Amino acid sequence: MGKKITIIAITFAVLAVTQPAYAQQSGKVWRIGTLFSGSPATHGHYVEWFRQGLRDLGYVEGRNYVLVSYWAMGKRKRIRRLAAELVKAKVDVIFVNGGTVVRAVGKATRTIPIVVGSATGLGTYGFVSSLARPGGNVTGSTSISHELAGKRMQLLNKIVPGIRRVAYLHTGRKRRSKTRKQTEAAGKAMGVKIQPFSVKSLEDLERAFAAMKGTRPDAILAASGSVIFYHKKRLLAFANSMNVPVMCTRVEMARTGCLITYVPDRTHQMRRAAAFVDKILKGAKPGELPVERPTKFRLVINLKAAKTLGITVPPSILLQTTEVIE
Repeated sequence: MGKKITIIAITFAVLAVTQPAYAQQSGKVWRIGTLFSGSPATHGHYVEWFRQGLRDLGYVEGRNYVLVSYWAMGKRKRIRRLAAELVKAKVDVIFVNGGTVVRAVGKATRTIPIVVGSATGLGTYGFVSSLARPGGNVTGSTSISHELAGKRMQLLNKIVPGIRRVAYLHTGRKRRSKTRKQTEAAGKAMGVKIQPFSVKSLEDLERAFAAMKGTRPDAILAASGSVIFYHKKRLLAFANSMNVPVMCTRVEMARTGCLITYVPDRTHQMRRAAAFVDKILKGAKPGELPVERPTKFRLVINLKAAKTLGITVPPSILLQTTEVIE
């Protein structure tokens, strides 16, 4: 299945380059590579926001750029192989999102410019020397997930008062995740025990469910890792069966059934990625383009989920929301 997907992506890219004759008349047709951990159904909107950003800057797909797209379909083991294939496709610049994909592509090439829509750990894994001056071939935007850990725990505690145990589903390495450390510290300050589960496969997720049946958490905090997001319906079905609220770190999951989501505005970040790509295609070096921190955030509350759980969201929280799902 993976090989078929790859062949289709490359075939599409070749057709897009050779088919429109007018594309060659205006000069070079840039090849922009993309690799996402999920599928077009789960992550296609990120690419569409990126396309919108390019359109705003005067780019026309098929005329002066084409996308060479790869999808890991929620399988982490496939990401590294697809990253190598993407590099072999000889693209001019690569647009990616998420720490797992950034690490794979960053290891696959140190020369092709890489623009990150949003990800943690850019400095931790050695891809940028500093946010102000990255120094290598990687730039873009951070997600500052670890800095939002305290705010997320505060929101969860206000909306679901009296919580004492929170199951934390994450995809980071056990001893290296800043977000996990900050989440545990915030929980400790509130008298809440954080029960972490590392989820890197569907099997890991099922093992976490089995453990939660025994410990009965008061809430679940789900990180935005590829496996968790790809299997979001399975996660929410489990939470509903336990009558447990879920706080997510993806707006799309709030619309699926999560009670609360507090995240950087990813629509804005993906459009900003287009601005980075534009500068690089015009000659800028990625190592000299400062990595941006998010400046816009979204708080989404799912009142339908709250009603099902018997939870009354405080008016003070509703006043802070950027979106309410009813």
